[in-house]
Amino acid sequence: MINNYKIIVVTPAGRKKYLELLIPQIIKLRPFVDEYRLWANTLNQDDLDYMHNISNQYPDFIKIEYLTLKFECNYSICSFFKNCIDADTIYVRFDDDIILIN
Repeated sequence: MINNYKIIVVTPAGRKKYLELLIPQIIKLRPFVDEYRLWANTLNQDDLDYMHNISNQYPDFIKIEYLTLKFECNYSICSFFKNCIDADTIYVRFDDDIILIN
């Protein structure tokens, strides 16, 4: 929490090879980030398994959200934004192909 605002990082996720690089960087930000949400925007089982495994390692930090619409690649992402409405919360989006260096 920063200045009484909860910080939630979100990632429209679906590519393990990129998440393996991004997630460790987000984990390093835990002093500033209250929660990390992976938006499971994929049908690839290997990618989904990776997300499950990493969220099980950090159950108090990494949460998985699932599509409520039919999967249509980038067009599906809109279904996740309906959960980004908490008061006193700042949402920061990192796509899964972004590599954060801190």
